[in-house]
Order: sequence, then C-alpha cells, then structure tokens
Amino acid sequence: SAGIVFSKLDSVTVAGVTATQTLTNKTLTKPTINASVQGTSALSPSAAATQDLDGSTDNVFLITMPAGNITFTVSNMTAGQFFYVRILQDGTGSRTVTWFNTITWAGGSAPTLTTTGSQADLFAFFAKTSSTFDGFIVGQGIA
Repeated sequence: SAGIVFSKLDSVTVAGVTATQTLTNKTLTKPTINASVQGTSALSPSAAATQDLDGSTDNVFLITMPAGNITFTVSNMTAGQFFYVRILQDGTGSRTVTWFNTITWAGGSAPTLTTTGSQADLFAFFAKTSSTFDGFIVGQGIA
C-alpha cells in the first residue's frame, strides 16, 4: 500500500483535532473560525473626549455616553474585519458623536443618533481597508 515515509522526526508536536492548544510560530492558511476572534469593550469615555476603537483587541464596542459629546477614532483594523458600536445615551440624552471621517454610510450620510435618554443605537462597520469603512445602522431607539 502507498504511504508516506519519514526518515527522521525531531521534536515534532502535532496539533490535535479536539484538544485546546496554543500554536506558536505557525502559519494558518484560510482557517475556519467558528467563534468570535476578538472580544467586547465596555467603554465610558469622558465628556468631550476622543475614544479610540482598537480593532486589534475587540470587535464589539459598548459605549455609554458621558454628560457630553465624544469623538471616535479607529486603529489597528484589518481589511475584511467587521466591528460593532453600540451607543447608549445617558439618562439625560441628546448626546452626539463625531465619527471618524473615512466611513461610507449606507444611504449616503451619517445617521442621527437617538436622543432619548437611556436608549441605544447599534451600528455595524466593514473595513474595506485598514482605514476605510462601510457603515450601517443595525438598530436605533433600542430601549
């Protein structure tokens, strides 16, 4: 029968199919990923602050608005990455955000946030490149 013959194997570790293992210095070509690669950040920026959304650590950003407006920036995003931003108004409401200026919004313009206190809006973004994004409204006025 045909087979593969190895003449010598030195210190070879085989990754198991069902085992949980840490792979170091390995190249994965087109892996299938069955769960979220990154995590969630719950952020409470200060009023008038700039809040960075770091794609190397998270892909879900839960923002609780301060008693004032904020500006968003993005960093470390990868082409093809999706990320989500949920913005919860404080009890007073009427807070606004200034989005990073490299978004192409569905419908052609940035959405107006829900201004009702204690309600949330959810947005999704697709990174066309590491610095340009498609933006979508997932839901608004979520109580």
